[in-house]
Amino acid sequence: MIFFGVIFILILAFCSISGIQFGMQVNTDLQTVLFNLGADTSLKPHAIMPVGDIVMVFLLSVAICQIQMALGLWLKPIYSFMVMSMVLLLSAYFQSVFVIGNYAMLIRHSWINEDGIDCKVGIPVMCLIIFITVIVGVIRFKKYNIIQEEN
Repeated sequence: MIFFGVIFILILAFCSISGIQFGMQVNTDLQTVLFNLGADTSLKPHAIMPVGDIVMVFLLSVAICQIQMALGLWLKPIYSFMVMSMVLLLSAYFQSVFVIGNYAMLIRHSWINEDGIDCKVGIPVMCLIIFITVIVGVIRFKKYNIIQEEN
């Protein structure tokens, strides 16, 4: 929660320093500063960010942590970190509902981008991932010897 609060404060500071209005609407000034709008995306004019996308960002953060923790119970923690890094790197290059890192990129959401992903799909997917990883983690943790000797 502190992490998201710090990000919010940094965004407010960036907008006030740059003289950009802050709100729930898509701001073309902010997009011009942050993104190269020469890209092949067709943005919707005057789009308003749905509240579901804000909820989905929190759920995505929990889902990524849960996946990494569940993988860490099965694999060594460094391997679970590498798997999650690869998934997030993959989402930078491929826009798909199956690559969960896409839900973190607002420029790829349907309220901004014509061909974007929708939070109506993302929120149930994140809840399902959280539920499955908790079940898998509990099953593995019951059989896991936490006090093991290192060789």
